[in-house]
Amino acid sequence: MDAVDQNRWLSLLALGMLFALVLPLAMYADSLNARQTTEPAVVLPPFEDIEALWAIEDARTESAAPLVTCLENNGSPLGYDAQRNTFYCTLGLEAESDWPEIVLTAPEASGVTICFLDDYTYDWRDEAVAEGYPYELIAYTDTEYAYFDLVFTGLPIVSIFSGQEIGTEYVPAVASVSSAENEAVRALIKAHTRGSAFHADDQKVSYRLEFHRINQQGKDKKNAISLLGMQADTDWLLISNADEDTQLRNHLAWDMWRQWNPDGDAFSLLESRMVEVFVNNEYRGLYQLMQRVDTDAQIVRMGGNPDTDCAFRILSPANVKERLVKSFKDTADVHFEVRKPPLRFTEESSFAILDDYIALADVKQGLLEDDAFLRELAIHMDVEDLLSYYLFSQAISLQEDNVYNNLYVWAIADGGNYRYWYAPWDMDRSFVLCHAQFDQPLLEGEDRICTDLRIPYRLLELDGLDSRRMLWSLWIEKRNTILSDDALYQWFHDAEDLVNLSGAFRRNAERWNGTAEDLDITDLYNYTLKHLGTLDQFLRECWPYGEYTPEGKPTITIR
Repeated sequence: MDAVDQNRWLSLLALGMLFALVLPLAMYADSLNARQTTEPAVVLPPFEDIEALWAIEDARTESAAPLVTCLENNGSPLGYDAQRNTFYCTLGLEAESDWPEIVLTAPEASGVTICFLDDYTYDWRDEAVAEGYPYELIAYTDTEYAYFDLVFTGLPIVSIFSGQEIGTEYVPAVASVSSAENEAVRALIKAHTRGSAFHADDQKVSYRLEFHRINQQGKDKKNAISLLGMQADTDWLLISNADEDTQLRNHLAWDMWRQWNPDGDAFSLLESRMVEVFVNNEYRGLYQLMQRVDTDAQIVRMGGNPDTDCAFRILSPANVKERLVKSFKDTADVHFEVRKPPLRFTEESSFAILDDYIALADVKQGLLEDDAFLRELAIHMDVEDLLSYYLFSQAISLQEDNVYNNLYVWAIADGGNYRYWYAPWDMDRSFVLCHAQFDQPLLEGEDRICTDLRIPYRLLELDGLDSRRMLWSLWIEKRNTILSDDALYQWFHDAEDLVNLSGAFRRNAERWNGTAEDLDITDLYNYTLKHLGTLDQFLRECWPYGEYTPEGKPTITIR
């Protein structure tokens, strides 16, 4: 870290040291959003003639270090990439080509004058954002001058500074979140990397952010904060989506899950936004900012009680970490992890709550006869909700990754029994062929339907509890609305426009692949249409119900 960075972040590093020791920091916390005691430097328009610039250069020496390492636009912090000495200013994705009002200030550049060399208003705003045009500026004092660049982006910006490497253990840091539509946020956080696959310095890692504040008594408290208009929360994830080519599958899947549950499912409250991320003054690329699962809050939203109810997650043994995991390979063919035990339960004793679920999911179908299976299913699961999740997982081609891994099972007490509910997690492998790898061509191989969700599959085979009528009622409604060809086209291409027109996908591709290029989502859209056609045929052949139109599409008419 050079001398300029040390001056810039001296107070933040001091904060970090104290924050880690949980000492009184109320005065500093209050000052995070306080006005400067001195007026910040205002960035001026370009020089009227080149001679004025030459005169500045002739009277000064060029500084070896940047003179400006902090800029704001209308009070919102800009992202900064020290390696390229470039700032990134978010403007949003308005369709017009006209420029909004831009007031750039340098709050920490006392005694520095800053001027544009390029006049960005000569360009169309949307082209400048999509292409990532760099605009040159000069900063100078009485004795020195230095150049730097400014790029406009259409996505929100998340900047994290810790003054040290962020690894698998929490470190104190300061975060800022800026967008064109929402008030800027600057706050204390603790951060660490997350996920099992990416932790090396030269890889695009994911992060967990835990927001904090120091109260008036000097005590460290977790702090629920609203980011980018999403519901306030203390815990947020920055998901890198590093191992998939579009960067969008997980974001698209969560968006579809919210559309799938418009009346408010517990997990549908988890929102996400695509953002560009800077860590310790390094551009890290395109990320997904998302709430983390708060198990107690989710249980309450589902009408349960955290004292009596619990959450489990089905996961691959390769993803086992600190929580207790138990194998049910001999019965349900899965591994269960305790995410949240009930009050007065140990993690070990919590597994007894799954007994009725394991009986229902028994892959050998040896524990329950058909009549007993239907009777127990009616007691322990909501049939319409079960079928809804089944259709959702099939529609977006989640396949085995969200059957044997990344599948939540919630256990909510109901009288003397527990009722079980499904919800997905980590859907970055959505919209891909069954068993396909991310480095294979998208349309290579045979599209297949996943039949590994044992409970709904057996229920539909038996045609019990009015299940096929419910299935077709749900499927027809989705295929006529959010899964129609027109709706899917608009949905996919809106996502493509988000990352292309913002310039973010090009920057991310250049940062991590070495070549700046736009995203082409055509293959993903075409695969989805093909997959849904395959699914239509599969449902008609396996679990027919009602009559069919000449086009082969089912109606709700009862046979």
